[in-house]
Amino acid sequence: MNRRCASLAALLCAWVLWEEVESSRGSGRELTWRPSDATETRADCHALLAKRLDEVADRPSREGWKRTRTAREFIEVSSEGTISLRVRLTCLPGGTDPRPLPKG
Repeated sequence: MNRRCASLAALLCAWVLWEEVESSRGSGRELTWRPSDATETRADCHALLAKRLDEVADRPSREGWKRTRTAREFIEVSSEGTISLRVRLTCLPGGTDPRPLPKG
């Protein structure tokens, strides 16, 4: 059983499950990082990571598209061979933020 923290606040949780989503839209690419969930232990976070990847992989895919799943990411590739969606999950200690710092 996963013991989830009551809040996503990094100070209240020992481990945060981060989700990085890269998607193609026309000729552009969009990259987004966000905290997805939080747990009290590293083991619980990794169990939740595997469960989330299973959930994404079980969604129906578009006809002619190929899906690949590794231990930490899910990739959907079009028939032309371009990546349309990449979801990468990672567990980090609370208080760690993987998002790049704003420029300027």
